Amino acid sequence: GHARPATTVITADYYSDPDRHWEPPADDKYGFDLEKAKQLLDAAGYKDTNGDGIREDAGKPIDLRLWCRAGSTTYQNIERLVAGWFKEIGLKMEVSVMDDGALGERILDKVGGKLSPDYDILVWGWYSDLDPGSILGDFTTAQIGSNSDCGYSNPQYDALFDKQARTIDPTARKALIDQMQQILYQDSPYIVLAYSNDLEAYNIARWQGYAASPAKIGNVLMPPYGNAGSENYVLIEPKTGAAAAKSGGSTVSLWVAIAVAVVVVALVVLLVVRRRRPQVMEE
Repeated sequence: GHARPATTVITADYYSDPDRHWEPPADDKYGFDLEKAKQLLDAAGYKDTNGDGIREDAGKPIDLRLWCRAGSTTYQNIERLVAGWFKEIGLKMEVSVMDDGALGERILDKVGGKLSPDYDILVWGWYSDLDPGSILGDFTTAQIGSNSDCGYSNPQYDALFDKQARTIDPTARKALIDQMQQILYQDSPYIVLAYSNDLEAYNIARWQGYAASPAKIGNVLMPPYGNAGSENYVLIEPKTGAAAAKSGGSTVSLWVAIAVAVVVVALVVLLVVRRRRPQVMEE
């Protein structure tokens, strides 16, 4: 109950006035069908000719690598599911976990000074930004070697991105963003698996001033590499009166406030460092 199947790179029910998410029509929506996958592989010439259960490409067994983040048990569970599905359709999948830095280095790997990404398939994730232009920009040709982890390039998409960035009218801009999502959905540089919920815990008995960003649907606290309103760093304060007295008086509140400030600084630094690496969604 904490996630739902996803379609496009812009999260559903996140933006409003207007909602920038584009949902594929039922006739165009990709389904999940392992038998059809087998048929498509057969038709493409990737068959198991020796009966060992592994399909071949030009006589060599297809051996793929699937990587995910070591810090996420959720992604590791996804990795196991995906590897199992690949095995069912006759594709060998070697699964590994590694830290974010190692994944980022493989994505931006260079050989002889030329960008040469060293990965087959990986599972990662991203948080929605306050404006969809951020994630949409990662698929432009200009971001290859930087925020583009998939190396996707499409001149039509690039032109639409530039046009939407100059479009002031929200309705007209949404129409352009819808076209961009449709192109990405058809070309599938990412296979978007799920829109998942963030679970946050914070103490409203002793602290007040929490504000979600975006309002009502966004994060209150800053999750790892996510978005939360910076206003919280100014608005959150200790409650006064009975709640403050129960916590041990002003001295305790002061030290708690100092501790919170230290945590906030650490998270901000972590966010800045992370932002310099590719923003990857579950793919």
